[in-house]
Amino acid sequence: MRFLVVFLFFIAELFALTLPKQFSAEFNQTIDSDQKKLHYRGEIFYKNGQIVWKYTYPYQKTIWVKSRIYIYEPDLMQVTVIDKKENNLIEILKKAKKIDKNRYETEYKGKKYYFILSNGKIKLPQKIYYTDEMGNKVVIKFYNFKNEVNDKVFDLNFPDDVDVIHQR
Repeated sequence: MRFLVVFLFFIAELFALTLPKQFSAEFNQTIDSDQKKLHYRGEIFYKNGQIVWKYTYPYQKTIWVKSRIYIYEPDLMQVTVIDKKENNLIEILKKAKKIDKNRYETEYKGKKYYFILSNGKIKLPQKIYYTDEMGNKVVIKFYNFKNEVNDKVFDLNFPDDVDVIHQR
């Protein structure tokens, strides 16, 4: 869970520096370990500093990144609420180094993150990759970008009777 929180902070700050005020896109995520390769699919929505990740395959999960992080897992009937702590990722990303034309790298807590941005006027992330703290190779590819986002996607939307777990 900790790597997810760090990754969400990283993504939130990365998007805050490189994206337009709003967009949506589809994504494919792979996590490659020594034993197996996991595949995930979904959509991401961004507007005014808020992010929503909607995982649709192989199971459903929605993650809202707001003033707090909310992770809703309908199969478990559970919402995990994580308080965002202050972090210095904006400064780290400002120091990101351009490796070549559209590829950049940055470091956070000894771990390197790489991202590839599009060629257009507005730089959109096409691919993000890194190795997590368990040694898994994580790759997220983005496609089918749209410039419009329905504000309702940012509303917390889960049943009243779910278990709520608070993490600090």
